[in-house]
Amino acid sequence: MTSTVAVIAADRLQQQLAEVRNLLTAGQLQPAAQLLDDLLAINPENPGLLHALATLRAAQWRNDDAISTLQQAITLHPDNAGLYYELGLQYLELGLTAEALEYHRRAAELAPDRPEFKQPLAALLLRLGEFDQAGALLEQNIRQFPDYKRLYVDLAMCGRRQADDPLFTAIHAQLTEATIPRPEKAHLHFALVKLYNDLGESKRAFHHAVVGNRLSGRDFDHQRHTDWVNQIINQYPQTPAVAESPGTNVPTPVFIVGMPRSGTSLVEQILSSHPQICGAGESVLLARLDREAAAISGKGSYPAYGGSLDPAVGNRLARHYLQRLNRVNHDEPPASHLTDKQPTNFHYVGLIFELFPNARVVHCQRHPLDVVLSCYQQDFVSPTMNFTFSLNKLAHYYATYQQLMNHWQRLFGEKILQLDYQHLVEEPERQARRLIDYLDLPWDKACLQFHTNRRGVRTASLAQVRRPLYRDSLDRWRELQTELQPAAEIIGVELPKQA
Repeated sequence: MTSTVAVIAADRLQQQLAEVRNLLTAGQLQPAAQLLDDLLAINPENPGLLHALATLRAAQWRNDDAISTLQQAITLHPDNAGLYYELGLQYLELGLTAEALEYHRRAAELAPDRPEFKQPLAALLLRLGEFDQAGALLEQNIRQFPDYKRLYVDLAMCGRRQADDPLFTAIHAQLTEATIPRPEKAHLHFALVKLYNDLGESKRAFHHAVVGNRLSGRDFDHQRHTDWVNQIINQYPQTPAVAESPGTNVPTPVFIVGMPRSGTSLVEQILSSHPQICGAGESVLLARLDREAAAISGKGSYPAYGGSLDPAVGNRLARHYLQRLNRVNHDEPPASHLTDKQPTNFHYVGLIFELFPNARVVHCQRHPLDVVLSCYQQDFVSPTMNFTFSLNKLAHYYATYQQLMNHWQRLFGEKILQLDYQHLVEEPERQARRLIDYLDLPWDKACLQFHTNRRGVRTASLAQVRRPLYRDSLDRWRELQTELQPAAEIIGVELPKQA
């Protein structure tokens, strides 16, 4: 009888823990915190609850508390791989890649039969530019876990492949298995996209992109996005009043915006090679700031409060953002400028200038069809990138992005630096000097050696920024004009007549 009661209690706890996780995923932090408090009062040492508490603390921007919670949990449960993995993620959020790598390694060691801990370790090595180490680990993992298809995508990222590479054979053999779930099969097709592009076989690569996107099962409501962009434009009919200055001893925020795959990673890599600039990567802080601003204003989420924030409130929000972003600033002396390279922050340009009087915004641009093609051929993990899994919806997303950036340009003019990817590739020193001049910093030749910068890169551009500038990424759309014609019509790009 006692054992039965214990089983029922354990099952009930797991149900409540799942409820907590669902609340956290939905961003409902207050009810999640209340339920967690109740559960921890009864089960103060439960590893799942402590893990959830750390996740809550991170969502509340309390990363230091999240780390402390995880360290406490590891003391109680030293063999729990999930706790080490989560601790690695928290250090990664703070830009402490060495610590993140240490804990990811420990998680993989503790759970040798769980690929969900081994694959992120290889992915982190890739981000750090350790392609040989990552490749060796991925090959080992594929031998051990041939059914974990995401491993093939990561291995394809480890340098260029030749036609006789055994990876081609391995992937095609996997695709013949009838029982592979559709999303897993999609990963394999995206790996072939990369491999065939390496060989210059753009038509075959595009075919696998079409199949991979169709199999992914991802969806996006582009009409909802269009409506949101129109609300933003209506909320900012003119230049907003700015908040009070956050102070003199705070770093200058530099927001690098644009479409994904437009050169934002390259620009951040160039800038962060300067001794006075620290690259914070793709931060989610501005989106989290939206929650705080919505709660304070009582008007709901952005853009409802846009253009109407009390200057003192705006100052407080700006200081909160800068304090959190500055946690990645480990340079000595501390960098005077911090970059936030979240491309889709283009939605928040009005709010950026409203909150940060001294902000710099760099708008990265690239040929629309090169952007669309590059996005369409990426196996993005984040749900925020669901718009890339349909060529039609991706083109509509691009059109609304273009509409919004045109609006910001009319409002803010030269406060936004427009940077063209093709110009950057063709005249790197001139464009890099433009960037540094825009930030009112002295020129440093290290900016031209960006490919030797060992900072971690979280994006799909992790391989490109590890080598000098290359021209083979320009005008790739020309080989696929027929396939891209529908997207061109939606965006409004006139294609040249084919012979």
